[in-house]
Amino acid sequence: MDISEAKQILQICGQSAKASDNPHVIEALNLARENEELKTLLEKERAFDRVFSGKLKEIEVPDDLLSRILSGAPLLYADSATSGPLEVQEIVWWRQPVVWSVAACLVVLLVVGTMMFRPQ
Repeated sequence: MDISEAKQILQICGQSAKASDNPHVIEALNLARENEELKTLLEKERAFDRVFSGKLKEIEVPDDLLSRILSGAPLLYADSATSGPLEVQEIVWWRQPVVWSVAACLVVLLVVGTMMFRPQ
């Protein structure tokens, strides 16, 4: 295993690398003990993982979230700027600008194609 492979493995595993039974992860950890660059990378990844997981733990989960997910009810999220609920809007595919753009292009191609290939 070379340094770049070890970097990739350590970046993917981060905090969970020390508890892994995977031989590739174990080899990458052994390389990190010997190589200062990998050691620094692993420390940065673990620090990031600690901060990120701490921020995730600060998020409050609504008590009725599971029942709302299982019932298929729309989820409303509180807007941190206004402290009011945000409404979930259903996206109607035929109201999207991309659909109308594609349809307009097809109409133009159809008109140009019939004009080009019609007998003179």
